[in-house]
Amino acid sequence: MGAEDTVDLVCVTGSWELMGSSIVKLLLERGYSVRCGVHLSSEELSQLQSLPGAAQRLHLVSVDVLNYKSLAKTIRGCSGVIHSPAPHDMNGMRDYPADMIEYEIKGVLNVVEACANSETVRRLVLTSCLSTIVYTQEETSLDEKCWTNLDFCRENKLWSPLSKTLAERAAWALALDKGLDMVVLNPATVVSRDPSIQGVRELHRDEVLAYAHVEEVASAHLVALEKPNAVGRYICFGDIVTGSNVKKSNEQILSNKKLSALVY
Repeated sequence: MGAEDTVDLVCVTGSWELMGSSIVKLLLERGYSVRCGVHLSSEELSQLQSLPGAAQRLHLVSVDVLNYKSLAKTIRGCSGVIHSPAPHDMNGMRDYPADMIEYEIKGVLNVVEACANSETVRRLVLTSCLSTIVYTQEETSLDEKCWTNLDFCRENKLWSPLSKTLAERAAWALALDKGLDMVVLNPATVVSRDPSIQGVRELHRDEVLAYAHVEEVASAHLVALEKPNAVGRYICFGDIVTGSNVKKSNEQILSNKKLSALVY
């Protein structure tokens, strides 16, 4: 799978408009045909449809990830699938509806099942998030082997990290059982090129917030899709800031080493 093979059809699903539209844009620019099941605003849709080749290679579909048959039909004939569920709300983690946990897990499992049963899908790239890694009191440094402590999340009513962690763990269990080639990206808080972080209350660890630019995270998805040696999970972040909004480099807390090795 690669950009030189312009007949490749890639399906992009999920409810994360910012990430989904950025991924679709990069895929089109690299010559892929794209089946887009992401819910887009009229502005985003207009921008994508104006791209060179979009009229011929961008196909919009309506898909419900809770409906397995609809999902299986949507990815039929695709060589790759990128699924980007909506991220957690930075300012409302404790207000995250607890019943959304079941919804998120079922949706992700349907995607994994449909890809595993497909005759054409060669790889699934799943967007998870950094919150499936950072909420642990046992590690002095964090890498892709770390997992958020579920009991800690329950005790502190951190429903969004709990949901994301349960969903990713379930996805890995099913993918391994089915023999599906799956790569997971764990981005930090994703922002546009001109982020406004003032007022953000959630600081992931020791009053530190990690964030990543959407264009770079979207590019990482394509790397994960195309590189034959991509495997497992990849932390993805651009900068670390403190509670006082001062940029901070802190490789002892968090590292991009695995993703950097894949890219370079």
